[in-house]
Amino acid sequence: MNKNIKRTIAMALTIGAFSVVGQTNYGIFTTEAHASTSEADELTDLELTTSSGSSLDLYEDRDNDNELSDDLEVGKTYYTKTSSNNVVIDSIDGADEDNVRIFKESSDTAYKVDDDISILSEKTTMLKVRVYEDDYDEDKDYSSSDFNQYIIKVENIKDNDNINLSSLKLNNGYIKLNKDDTYYEFNVALEVDSIIVQAIPQDRDYTVEIDGTTVNKNDDYKKTVYLDTDSTTIKVKVSDADDNIKTYTLKCVRTDTSQGNNGLHLGWKNENGAWHYLDKDGKMKKGWFKDTDKSWYYLDNYGKMKTNWIKDTNGNWYYLQLSGKMAKNTTIDGCKLDANGTWVK
Repeated sequence: MNKNIKRTIAMALTIGAFSVVGQTNYGIFTTEAHASTSEADELTDLELTTSSGSSLDLYEDRDNDNELSDDLEVGKTYYTKTSSNNVVIDSIDGADEDNVRIFKESSDTAYKVDDDISILSEKTTMLKVRVYEDDYDEDKDYSSSDFNQYIIKVENIKDNDNINLSSLKLNNGYIKLNKDDTYYEFNVALEVDSIIVQAIPQDRDYTVEIDGTTVNKNDDYKKTVYLDTDSTTIKVKVSDADDNIKTYTLKCVRTDTSQGNNGLHLGWKNENGAWHYLDKDGKMKKGWFKDTDKSWYYLDNYGKMKTNWIKDTNGNWYYLQLSGKMAKNTTIDGCKLDANGTWVK
């Protein structure tokens, strides 16, 4: 499933019914490397997330002021911040995943795309993303001319639990805030071209910015956001006097509500802490399910998304990450998983 569309909460707005997804999303950070003369492919983009699936933006400066807007450049360093202790390079563009490996600090351990990578607590961890000319061979002694390299510096920060919003409202519909969630996704009708975002801080001494514009009690903490595309990302930043910041990310997707699900919720939905997936008829999916991101998930007989190790009816073992996504082409707890995610004994 789209890892950024996981925790879903139904909500009714004056602009019509829409659904909300919640996931933790904290910040971002990156740094700089040395260019290579390799003939290997070059990455145009990569998606960095926490192990729970929350997206992490990449920046071109340590202060996180200049968010990456163009293609990645070989040899350049990028920055991001997160309060999570694990990150994942979830997907890449521009190269074959079999040619890509990620190395942490000075370690020789080669991580693959989709592997969980632990990072240093409250410190900065350097990740070296390397694209080789051919499939990576762990027995080969490579030189710097055999790959193109990108550096990502991930700063692990304390979770700013004390910097919160007391309420987050879109038009007349409230988002049910969870202190562990800072990512929310919602749908609106295709004809909607703007929404009013109201973000009231828990402490009125906090500073609130909505898409770069500071709002306060004089504005009733509101801003009108125009939806220029079918998918619009809105950033709400809350900061205190010591420059501690918590960032909430809202993703607004315009959809055709005139057909398909008869007004029922569609997609991932969280009920009492368990994730379910509802199809276009509002029916709960069960068993193996391949989402739009081409990743596999497993839903039990009650429709609940499973995590950790599971055994199928054929006696095969599979590992499902915290996001629910099936792991493959990696080693978990000393067990090697093949391209189909099956434990190779």
